[in-house]
Amino acid sequence: MSLSHDILSEEQLLKIKTVILKNINDSESRLSTYTVMSSQDRDGDQIDRANFEYDRNQNIILKNRDTVQIKLLRKAMTLLINDTEDFGYCTSCGVDISYPRLLICPESIYCLECMRVLELKNKINRVETCLG
Repeated sequence: MSLSHDILSEEQLLKIKTVILKNINDSESRLSTYTVMSSQDRDGDQIDRANFEYDRNQNIILKNRDTVQIKLLRKAMTLLINDTEDFGYCTSCGVDISYPRLLICPESIYCLECMRVLELKNKINRVETCLG
């Protein structure tokens, strides 16, 4: 399969594809290890029950995070394979996302600058929400 892109070479695109596949496999492996015990499984005193609830909540959070991560990675893979020309460009400003960023976070849809702006806006919104 030949991949064609204005900025990224075919070798770079194949490397990103490999990273995506590895990240999907890693996330799926982690998903299979999470256990969400029922309330019937807990015995013991208040501390044991508190620890149980904490562990249960952590597993739920981690499972949700990996589930979302897999969806984003699959979406990136679909874009990489089906719309190679559109892969790796910021959806906000249209600038190409750097190759090192795509290697680390292949599901990125924002360049570093737009991501910083978005994170800052989210932080400001959280502060405003807290202040009422």
